[in-house]
Amino acid sequence: MILIKFRDQLSADSFYQEFEGKPYNLLENEVAHLVYVSKVETIPTSEGGYMPVTGLTELPNCPVCLERMDESVAGILTVLCNHSFHNECLSKWQDDCCPVCRYRQTPEEEVDQTCFECDAKESLWICLICGYVGCGRYQEQHAFQHYKQTAHTFSMHLGNQRVWDYAGDNYVHRLLQSKGDGKLVAVNSEGTEIDNEKVDSLTLEYTYLLTNQLESQRQFFEQKIGFLEKEAFERITRLEENVHTSRIRNEKTETKLQSVEKEKKNLEKKYENVVGKATKLGKELKDEKQMNEFLRVNQGDWYKKVSDLEKRLVNLEEEKNRQLIELQSEITDLMKHLDFQSAINSSAGSVKEEIQGGHLFTEQGTPSPSKGGARSKTKGRKR
Repeated sequence: MILIKFRDQLSADSFYQEFEGKPYNLLENEVAHLVYVSKVETIPTSEGGYMPVTGLTELPNCPVCLERMDESVAGILTVLCNHSFHNECLSKWQDDCCPVCRYRQTPEEEVDQTCFECDAKESLWICLICGYVGCGRYQEQHAFQHYKQTAHTFSMHLGNQRVWDYAGDNYVHRLLQSKGDGKLVAVNSEGTEIDNEKVDSLTLEYTYLLTNQLESQRQFFEQKIGFLEKEAFERITRLEENVHTSRIRNEKTETKLQSVEKEKKNLEKKYENVVGKATKLGKELKDEKQMNEFLRVNQGDWYKKVSDLEKRLVNLEEEKNRQLIELQSEITDLMKHLDFQSAINSSAGSVKEEIQGGHLFTEQGTPSPSKGGARSKTKGRKR
């Protein structure tokens, strides 16, 4: 974080439009975020404020002799793995690996090392500024394209460890860091004669430059690894949450499935009962149909019997009416006979004798076939 003060608002606006959202460099994904500050408040030291003391640093210890490393007293050499030693202590170390972490200081071409773009394994060049590994000009020229994109001038061949200068288009035997702008510059072997102290200084500068670049690369890749770890942790957390949610959903589904199976069993039982009832009703319906057929047949028979009975009833009614008429005629005759008998009994003796010696004639009626009719006529004749 840095605080910048501008002379006017126009300069601040142009600076904001130029650098807002721009990346810091090509190696990192982080971008610059700019905000406007209306005012800044400071607290004096008497009230608890604190400002860092300038020019005050803590000297590290040499891992070999365990003494303070002061650059003004003894030379300090920092290797590629970012470990610093006294020059005298490191010169006694005959191996090319670091005394602390055993890291090899001379980069070697590995079997599985490939180009970052096309996965080529031959003619590989590593950028001495950012550590980018690309193929040479006789392959896909990714190292040269990296120079065109980033203006990183110096690259080293991983096989013979020779440094190539893209700006000068030749090999470089010495590199040093410019005191003006801090960039790498090449030192030709045809220049002035350099003593051993100067060569050591150049070697130290070159090693320090490589160390800084590798340190920046290490920090960059550590940030990348941290970001990937964070992303992986978040992904694992999301997966665990999804698994937990899926487990809960599965439990709910199993519970629902059990209830559905139980309901299915109940429905199957009900279905079996309904099927049994339907079968029974079908059988009863069949029996009812047969009974209806029988009843229809019986109904026809009964219709015939009823018709016969009705005919017989009509005949009986006619017979009854005929007999009733005959009985009424007989009763009428009998009543007339009784009237005559009473009249004879109440008359005088001479009249009575005349009547008994006489003949009584009645009206000729319809002869009756019944026995009563015959008797009535006989009685009439006797009278």
